Amino acid sequence: MPASDIDYENVRGVVADSARSHGSYWLVGAIVGTAIIGVIGAEGAPYFSGDEANAGVGDYIRGFAMGAALGFSVGALIGGQFPKH
Repeated sequence: MPASDIDYENVRGVVADSARSHGSYWLVGAIVGTAIIGVIGAEGAPYFSGDEANAGVGDYIRGFAMGAALGFSVGALIGGQFPKH
């Protein structure tokens, strides 16, 4: 095909469109993962500390923070696999 037969206006549009990112649901996954795993971590915190009867608020907050960090990472990785349309 000779170079004179190429429609350059149409080619530029295709190349520019294919380079655009449509995003993903990584943030939604991160928020859901933070909430779910954070609550599970807060519920399990007294059992992990070894003193279930005398668990304080700090134990629950620490458990939530540890679960939330894990949930954020895992949720973002899972949500990033689903493209937005």
